[in-house]
Amino acid sequence: MNTTSLKYVPFIIAFFYVSLSFSQREAEKWKAQFSLGANSPSQSNFVERFSAESVNGPTLNIGIQHFFSKQIGFKLDYGFNRISKLSDTAAFKINYSRLDTQLVVDLSPWIPFIKDRTKLITHGGFGYSWSTPLAEEVINKLSYPNGILGTEFHYYLTKLMSLYFDFSYIKGMTSSDLSKMDNGGLAAFNGDMINMTMGLTFSLSGCYNCN
Repeated sequence: MNTTSLKYVPFIIAFFYVSLSFSQREAEKWKAQFSLGANSPSQSNFVERFSAESVNGPTLNIGIQHFFSKQIGFKLDYGFNRISKLSDTAAFKINYSRLDTQLVVDLSPWIPFIKDRTKLITHGGFGYSWSTPLAEEVINKLSYPNGILGTEFHYYLTKLMSLYFDFSYIKGMTSSDLSKMDNGGLAAFNGDMINMTMGLTFSLSGCYNCN
């Protein structure tokens, strides 16, 4: 290879580096998330006489995530939780759902042990929750705003798909006084919850240059 050809080598290397970086960002731009797991509700947020199992299921999360820069993005997600009675208390089941808009931050560049196929992401924001006791005559329905804060750990199976674990805390923001509600056999829930789920993320934006 002559001297004239060698002078183009740095430009060729730079081209492939930029192309690879662009393709990775392209795959991260729009992603879908799906996860299943369990929940743990706060026992202080039930109508008197009712207590729930410390761990309940199923818990389902579905979301769409968009990164508008390398480290920062947002996501819109829906969560569903089933809450059941503690074995020695009054019988009940509750469907608890929420819809949230959240800021998403990729912490990976600042965490030394996060590298290669792994990624650590934190998320937090606000949304709206509604809880519905399952009974023929449902009178203790509640709806209220909520806050949410969580962390996701991702392990990339391919450049377009990752296995992830999510741990989130949901805060019910309501002034509803449960002591004034009818508790004659029907439960109500207006409070805090921890979600623990595992699932998959899929790139929706694709990656033309990924193998």
